[in-house]
Amino acid sequence: MNDKVQLLLSILQQEFKIYNDLFFLMDEEYTFLVDGNVLELQKATQAKEAYLRAIVVLEENREQVCGELAKAHNLTERPVRLMQLAEKLDEASAKTLKTWKHTFDDLLKRLQDKNEVNQLMANNALVTVENTIGAVKESLQTTNMYQKKGQVKKGEQVEHLFSKKA
Repeated sequence: MNDKVQLLLSILQQEFKIYNDLFFLMDEEYTFLVDGNVLELQKATQAKEAYLRAIVVLEENREQVCGELAKAHNLTERPVRLMQLAEKLDEASAKTLKTWKHTFDDLLKRLQDKNEVNQLMANNALVTVENTIGAVKESLQTTNMYQKKGQVKKGEQVEHLFSKKA
């Protein structure tokens, strides 16, 4: 394998590690969502953003190396796909690239599924918070307790939401 192919494989390996770390972080994120741990959820979000920035840099490097390999093998289509590149490389390199492609397809599918579950959990948490806020607002609304001429109205009384001790 030539140096450019080795460089491409190195970039793919680095990307895989980051995506894999991201996958496990999203597992933790789910736990934080279930537990309502806002501080840890915020830290997880910051870590995800850092992972995504690193992926963007690696993707740019991967595209550059793929472009150089494509040019060397007279491939004109851009962006170059790994499978197209594999067709032009020696058998060992092609097999390795195909393996990486299938590995990434599987991992990215699992990431997408996990992200959908986490998004559903986050949306449900937001609905619960909105409903709780609505219930608190409704319970704090005052009703008319006095009739005209200053007399106390009989019937439904406003209950206190919080005890005086609180």
